[in-house]
Amino acid sequence: MKHCSYSHLQRALCAHPLRTAAGAAAGGALLGQLLTEMVRRDSLRASVLWAAQNPPGFFVGAGLLALAIGLLTVLLRRPWAALGVVWLALLAGSYASFYKQAYRGDPLLPADILLAADAASVAKGMSIWPTWRMLAFALAAVAAMVFLRRVRLGPSRWPRTLGCAAVLAGGLWLWGQVWLQSGFFAFFQPSPGNPGALYDRAGFTCSFAVYLGRLCPQKPDGYTSAAGQAAVDELGDAPQTDSRPDIVVVMMESYYHLDNYPGLTGCEELTQTYDRLAKEGISGYYYSDKYSGGTADMEFGALTGFSTSFLPEGVVPYSQYVAKDGDFYAYPRYLQSLGYRTVAIHPFEGGIYSRSEAYPNMGFDTFLDRDDMTHTGLAGAYIADEQAAEELIDQYEAAAKDGPVFLHMVTMQNHIPNLPGEYPAADRVDARLDGIPDYYEQSLQSVATGLRDADRMMAQITEYFKSVDREVIVLFFGDHQTAIGQEEGIELLDITGRLEGLSAAERWQATHAVPYLMWSNRGCAQAGASAGSFPPYLLLPNFLHAFQAPRTAWFEWLYNSQSTLKGISGSYLLDPQSRIQTAPSEQQRSLLERQATLQYALMFDDAA
Repeated sequence: MKHCSYSHLQRALCAHPLRTAAGAAAGGALLGQLLTEMVRRDSLRASVLWAAQNPPGFFVGAGLLALAIGLLTVLLRRPWAALGVVWLALLAGSYASFYKQAYRGDPLLPADILLAADAASVAKGMSIWPTWRMLAFALAAVAAMVFLRRVRLGPSRWPRTLGCAAVLAGGLWLWGQVWLQSGFFAFFQPSPGNPGALYDRAGFTCSFAVYLGRLCPQKPDGYTSAAGQAAVDELGDAPQTDSRPDIVVVMMESYYHLDNYPGLTGCEELTQTYDRLAKEGISGYYYSDKYSGGTADMEFGALTGFSTSFLPEGVVPYSQYVAKDGDFYAYPRYLQSLGYRTVAIHPFEGGIYSRSEAYPNMGFDTFLDRDDMTHTGLAGAYIADEQAAEELIDQYEAAAKDGPVFLHMVTMQNHIPNLPGEYPAADRVDARLDGIPDYYEQSLQSVATGLRDADRMMAQITEYFKSVDREVIVLFFGDHQTAIGQEEGIELLDITGRLEGLSAAERWQATHAVPYLMWSNRGCAQAGASAGSFPPYLLLPNFLHAFQAPRTAWFEWLYNSQSTLKGISGSYLLDPQSRIQTAPSEQQRSLLERQATLQYALMFDDAA
């Protein structure tokens, strides 16, 4: 009886293919919305509640999906194939978004698709197995395709097919432009630096489409090339200084202080060198642009003075901009003009985030990746920090024969996944935190071991430069905090509940504060002081000014701007005392407009 009913239904569907196709597009769009949010939010109940509480996001997104399914149906002539393509794309997007949100704090953005190969390379070994909700979505997709497999539209008549396709494609474009890209509908306008807020409100489909329309850099309001050039000209000349110290910048992978874990024991060694050097130099916390990833963003900001807050959400500037510009405006290029030898070291694949193309374009004479290095011993899964320091010393000695040196190194040892048992028991830091599962405690020990070794590397580098008879200034800073424990999208901070009850701003501060240290082998007039807290693009302006080292007019302008605003990071503003502000003053708004103009001119308009 059931078989007969099913066969009767199949015949009815096949007898009215256009009606079936329309129903598949409408029903598939609505159900696809719910299943996508179920995977992304890891809860069917949360998905249904979202649809009920945010009908604009639910229905506008469903409209986009219905038009997309309809367009593919017209072209493929098979509703099952059209529905399958759209649903599988939604499953892949929600799968990736769930894990990116869990480990990085941000949802999947269109710019991430352009970097899929790089992301896959750096995420090897992470625990990103599908959840049962992802499997349920996949089974639903297969079932729907099987159910519709016999339904086919009639033979394709190309004039009519192309006409229908053009109408649907035009409708899809208009739907996206009118509903999602127009500033008239505030519901779909993203919050700068906080894409998660739009995704939570409008859902994956609408939000992804919104950011898809914002992939290109936007000119500041009223910007013209003449205005940009005039603003750059007003910067004047670089500050004059007779000092030509050797300059070393070391960005340490996942280096931060474990302040979010009160009650932690066994970690007395983690900051011994940092604490000692802080008394000899200038130290503090800056606010990274990203959490548990986005290394290249912080590196880009530090070496250029450019804020990612003025760039499209999710782009990696090295890949999207720097690698494509043979004469990119950056600090190493300025030092080249002063006769410095400029060297970059990264103990990983040189092609990751297009560094092999970006570094020469920024003014580095030499770039060594792991294949070019002499010291390549491993600690855990990556080249050890101790080995990286040996390479830095060798490269410094070779470059110093030809004059002043600028040496920039990015370390790799403490990179994710930080799995349990990554280090031998005899060498592992015995970090302990009451009340957490063994898996997370072992992951914590792997992270703590990496942090201890980074601290030892700082001692190794500074002890060497104390023996050098030339002035050397060194900037150490971490790139970001990291998610500890990677099990089905749940990390240690989720287990401890440390961030519960905090406001969004307090959570941001807790998860984005990363230490920096400015040191010189000739001593520091401001020893024991702090330069305050700021975004990554202010690291070098503060560092170079503290030691009166060569710096560009742009860096000097950024340094002086801190008396009005300590910086912008995402959607957060920092006042001159490094406190978060909710809204800019008129003076700060004017400064931000000028900063945006200068940055656009220097990055995109050949004003340098």
